[in-house]
Amino acid sequence: MEVRGPRAAMPTEEGRYGRLWARTGTKVCSFWLEGRCTRNPCRFLHVELPPPRNNNIACRHPVVKPKSGGGASNGKGSKGKDGFKPEERLCQHWVSGISCVKGDKCEFRHSWSRGEGFSLLAKLDGHDKGIAGIAFPSGLDKLYTGSNDGMVKIWDCHTGQCSDTVNVGSEVGCLISEGPWVFAGLRNVIKAWNVENGAVFDLQFSSGLVFSMVVDNNMLFAGCQPCFGEDELIPRQQFHFQPISDIEGLESNSIVDVIGVVCFISPASSIMRKNGTETLKRTLRLKDESGRSVELTMWRSFCNAGGQRLQTLCDSGHSPVLAVKSGRISEFNGKAIGTISSTQLTIDPDIEEARRLKEWFDREGKDGPTVSISREVSTISRTDVRKTISQIKDEKLGTSEKPDWIAVCATIMYIKNDNFCYMGCPIMIGDRQCNKKVTNNGMGSIDVIAVIDVLMNAITGTFSSFRYRTILG
Repeated sequence: MEVRGPRAAMPTEEGRYGRLWARTGTKVCSFWLEGRCTRNPCRFLHVELPPPRNNNIACRHPVVKPKSGGGASNGKGSKGKDGFKPEERLCQHWVSGISCVKGDKCEFRHSWSRGEGFSLLAKLDGHDKGIAGIAFPSGLDKLYTGSNDGMVKIWDCHTGQCSDTVNVGSEVGCLISEGPWVFAGLRNVIKAWNVENGAVFDLQFSSGLVFSMVVDNNMLFAGCQPCFGEDELIPRQQFHFQPISDIEGLESNSIVDVIGVVCFISPASSIMRKNGTETLKRTLRLKDESGRSVELTMWRSFCNAGGQRLQTLCDSGHSPVLAVKSGRISEFNGKAIGTISSTQLTIDPDIEEARRLKEWFDREGKDGPTVSISREVSTISRTDVRKTISQIKDEKLGTSEKPDWIAVCATIMYIKNDNFCYMGCPIMIGDRQCNKKVTNNGMGSIDVIAVIDVLMNAITGTFSSFRYRTILG
């Protein structure tokens, strides 16, 4: 028969956890607080902590462990794992709004700012979304804030309270102030308020939401980004094209818009102007569905980027479409078009006229006959005719006063080895160089062998430099 002793009485709740108090401290079981702790006994408390003896809650500051090899540290001046000193960290009770019993003697910061001379004056709560801009008009004790929630709020700088709210009806992209003016960048509009006289203006446009603004020299500059689907509202270049056949009836110096396929382009060349200065020139030929072609002369900067791109496309076998905006008509050797400072050239524009012209050229215009309206003394148009060398001799072409325009296809059999250039005189006559022929005297200097008339005097000289000039035959 088994005999058992009397079962010891179960300790009370206070006695059971009283023994664990010293071992677990004041830590309450988080699972017990959620009602799902399965341990019995549990090494953590299953009771609520009693309230503190005083009404204020002491700061829960981290315990600073003593450094190895030395005595305990008081925590002042020592950095924690986050690399900050205690005086650089925020007091957790101050942040949560609970008064700290240490007050000004707390080793943790009771301020949002770390710099000297800065302190939090007020916390402005009121916007539902992010702040897009803050404006502080000069001579006013009001602060303006704009938010993505479509509201512009006015705050009293003395009390920190919102004194007025303006519903602008759209998210605010930016907000600035200049003198008594406050500008709010919205979608497709900029609102302007004058805080002195109460004037309100709306600057309407169609370019999307304004993200930045700046005022300089009494002018307001705004930067915006078009939203999806709004790029169609941006104005595009407008053309008023005229067929090449109609250019024959236009007067000289008229301004015209023309579009055509580039069927020929010449390399850029340097020519001497009447005033003695040099300039770049490039010539190309345009043809369109009217069966006519016209010569376009590109001057100065038009020969560089745009002209080189056209040259590259033509050399690779492509025939690009060129739209000319504001070209000037000339009547030198027939009707031609030249570029001026306001001319705009667009290569392969994304417009219906260019697509239709390209389809016509690929279908029939590439090999079809073309009548040129350029390089003619009279207004009668001409057709380029291909001739052989024997026909040129038999028909005595080029011997009359009127030039004969022909096309020749031949093979180069021999190139004459004469000089293609000569050494030019470096003397400056006014604003241009003389460029007369000089010769080397064999002593490291150059002799001028041409006579230069300056003030009716024949001048020769010896120089140590020259400039090569190209001979064109």
